This record gives sequence, structure tokens and C-alpha cells, in this order.
Amino acid sequence: MTGNYEKTKFAEVKQGKISIYNGKGVEPTLHEWIAGKIQKIDLITEEFNKKKREKIVVTIKGDTLYKLKFDLNSNNGRSFSQQLPNVDHNHVVQITPKYEEKDGFKNSTLFLAQMNAPVRWAFTKKNPNGMPEPKKVEVNGEFVTDRKAQTDFLRKVIQDFSAKLGGTGSTGGTGSSSSTPAPISETQDDLPF
Repeated sequence: MTGNYEKTKFAEVKQGKISIYNGKGVEPTLHEWIAGKIQKIDLITEEFNKKKREKIVVTIKGDTLYKLKFDLNSNNGRSFSQQLPNVDHNHVVQITPKYEEKDGFKNSTLFLAQMNAPVRWAFTKKNPNGMPEPKKVEVNGEFVTDRKAQTDFLRKVIQDFSAKLGGTGSTGGTGSSSSTPAPISETQDDLPF
């Protein structure tokens, strides 16, 4: 990797791929994963269709400087945050999205790996370790999932991890379907929320 950090590239997770934007008017390139040392994590608020959404922006130093953005209150945001306490901020992390549609439901997850091993989930159904479960509440005669307490908890997890960040230097990059990512195991002893 070249280590040229002059230009930051912006990236998003879309349907199981990392979309990296290479400039205005240029189609994004799609990647299976992105890797580098986490330099910074910001929580920002954006407005879309008159709705405010809180986003996680992960600054990753790989073969270039990337800013990977996704919703905090989403499967991607929750899965990332639930693994974050077990990430060693001194080492490169690989972020691999997974997306599937089954029986009319869409599911997306971010899997993290370091040193060729999956990062364990810190908060699971079997061992929530203080993370609140989502609640079913009635709104206008319909039951909806209320994740406010859980989102507040995960926001604090991100803030605690951010407080530990410091230092520079790493190697990493992105992966296409022809490259070999670190092994990602979906079968762990316990299931995430």
C-alpha cells in the first residue's frame, strides 16, 4: 500500500458492499471489505426527507484515508458497535458487510476482524453485558420496536472507544471479490441482538 493520505475517500455500506466514492460524477467502486487502522469515530446528525438520522463516521487509515458512514440506529450500526469494545485500536481492523433478503426481510450486518480472526461480539442475547433489549411499544394502534435505550447505550460504547483512540500509522485497503479477506465466522457461541 502506498500510504498516500492526501485525499480522503468517502464510503458507505450498501447492500453488502462497501461503496467508495472517487469524486463527483464518478460511479462508486464496490468492495467486499475495507481495512485499516481506525483513526477516529464521529457521531453526526444528517437530515434526509425531513428526518434527522444519527450517523457513525469511521475514519480509517488504509491505503488511503477513508471515511466510512452508516446509520447508528441500523443493523450495521448496532453490529459495528456491539463488536467495538473487543477491537484493539492499535491494530488494523477489517470491516466486511453482509446483506441478505429472506422471507421478505432485509438483514445487514458488519463483521469485524483483526489479525486474521473475527472480533467477538461484546453484547449478545445470552450475555447482554448491560446493553438494554429493544422494547415493543404501541404507537397509533401499531406495535413498533423502540430502541432508544439500546441506541443510547451503543452511543456511549462508541464515545468510550473514541476516547481511547490516538497514534498514527497503519496498512490496509479495500477488497474486491477477487481478493482474499480475513476469515469471518458467522457461527459464534452466542447470537447478537
